[in-house]
Amino acid sequence: MTSVESEDTKAKASSFQLQINWTEYALPFDLALKKLLLEIFDKLKIKGVVGFTIHTVTKGIVNIFTRS
Repeated sequence: MTSVESEDTKAKASSFQLQINWTEYALPFDLALKKLLLEIFDKLKIKGVVGFTIHTVTKGIVNIFTRS
């Protein structure tokens, strides 16, 4: 396998696609950010401890942006 094929294989293995209907994101910033992050994590289909950790971090990020 050449280095070009190797790079192409890596790119395909780690590729990620997310189609977004931007009209659904006509929300206040914090709600749109939360919706976008949840959509990304849903597409990744992360489970278990990693999923819990990401969920916790996401809640922290949302809390930062929504502090009064």
